[in-house]
Amino acid sequence: MTFLFLITMLGVAPHYEIASPELSSGSLEMRFIEPDSLTHTQFKEASPQDNWIALDKLHHFSYSFGITGLSYHVYHCQLNNPNPGARVFSISIASIAGIGKELLDKYYGKSTISYKDITADALGIVTATIIFTLYP
Repeated sequence: MTFLFLITMLGVAPHYEIASPELSSGSLEMRFIEPDSLTHTQFKEASPQDNWIALDKLHHFSYSFGITGLSYHVYHCQLNNPNPGARVFSISIASIAGIGKELLDKYYGKSTISYKDITADALGIVTATIIFTLYP
């Protein structure tokens, strides 16, 4: 059943719909749906407009700040590694997380990479790097 559902969602098999939702008569009537009438927008919501001032940008900033600060603290303070190495490590981890999230959006989400989100990630990384390296 799951395999048939996945094939149907991918557009490999013909699409059907139930003509009558009531099953009291014991029969189930199915109708063929033309593949051209189905669009991927039926399965995904349209993405909201990407504004500079939005809750999403605050999330990107704060998550990047938190990932940078936490990874810096663990690498430098807990594992006793030098400051420059810890800085590179924490910036790398947070950058990979931010860019990875945008790639997921491109391939599995809203189908675009938001450079505004990447900018918010970069601001969070820079802010955390300044705060954690100046006040260790």
